[in-house]
Order: sequence, then structure tokens, then C-alpha cells
Amino acid sequence: MRKIEAILFDMDGVLVDSEIPLMKCCIKHLKEKYGIDAKLEDFNDFVGMGEDAAIGGVVEKNGGTYLPQMKDECYEIYIQLAGTIVDAAPNMSTVLPELKKKYRLAVASSADRRKVITNVNVLGVEESVFDAVITGSDITNKKPDPEIYLKAAAAVGVAPENCMVVEDAVAGVLSGKAAGCYVVGVRGSFGKEELIAAGADAYVDTTCDIVDILG
Repeated sequence: MRKIEAILFDMDGVLVDSEIPLMKCCIKHLKEKYGIDAKLEDFNDFVGMGEDAAIGGVVEKNGGTYLPQMKDECYEIYIQLAGTIVDAAPNMSTVLPELKKKYRLAVASSADRRKVITNVNVLGVEESVFDAVITGSDITNKKPDPEIYLKAAAAVGVAPENCMVVEDAVAGVLSGKAAGCYVVGVRGSFGKEELIAAGADAYVDTTCDIVDILG
């Protein structure tokens, strides 16, 4: 494996188990306020692409017209409930400070900054454990475009080829590979075969298992 100097983490599904809780918040709200009868499986095609694409795609799939306020409303519900419905990835509150001693760390999430910071709080770590937090609020092109990982690498001052990207979604793997990073897929929304087929260089069952790859 190439020399790794920085680790760039996706957030949802990698550092926190937040994808299903957010989907459930959206499904309930879209039904109650807009009469849109969405289902969990409707989100499958949009995992990892950011909530505008996900919520918008689900709304349109069910015959509705997407309004930006829909995402904001779903976010408000999620942020209020996150402390009770979202779990951190196992052991990451201790693993991240240990990794910080050897590597530059960053979050690279397609979600809006307020949701990302909410999830950092769920993790039980200070935001300062990350040398950079790049979110959907900071970019023009969402994953699978490489923009977010190129920005994260630049923000931590490490060349993309010396960065490890940790992702659970096909769109995120494609983004990391397009940026020139070493990409590790994590079991979650997609299985091993799908993530490897998308270009992941390695695969782990849980995020903390990247420690074994780093050696």
C-alpha cells in the first residue's frame, strides 16, 4: 500500500449510523406534510449523493415536486432527534484520537454542515479532532464527483495519492478514486462486491478495522 499521511472520512454510514434514521425522519415528514408515500428502498439509488439528490429523487420517484424546504424541514427533525436515534460507529470515539497522533484527519460529507456537526456531536469527540471538515455546503459538485475529496486533501495539506478515503457508498468510492486517493470500502449500504467493483482498494467490516490496514 502507498504511504498514507491523511485519512478522509465520509460521515453517514462510516462514522455514524445515521442513514436509516434520517430516511425514517424524511419518510414520516413527507407523508404527514406533503402526502408523499415514500419507502426506505426508494433511497437506494441516491445513497452517498447528498440529501438534495436523495430527498429530491425520492420525492420525484413518488410523483411529487421537490422543494428545497423539504430538506430543511427533514434536517430540523433529524437534528432534534439525533441524540436519541443515531449511533456512533463502534469504538470511533477512542480510535479517532489515536489516529490523530499519526495522521491528518478530515471529514468529507455531502451533507450540509449543520447535519455534519450534529453527527460529530453524536460521535462524542471534539470537532478539533479533525484537521478539516468539508461538507456539501463547501462544494459545487456532489459525489461521485471528486471535488469534495480534492478539497479535503488540500485542506489537510496532503497530496491525494497519500490520502486514505473511507467510504460506505458506491458514489463515495467513485469520488475518492477519481480524486486519486486510496479508498477503503466499509460494509453498510452496499456490500463488498459492489464497493470493490466501484474501485475500492480494500474492504473492512467496520470503520475501526482500518487500523489493521494501516498497520
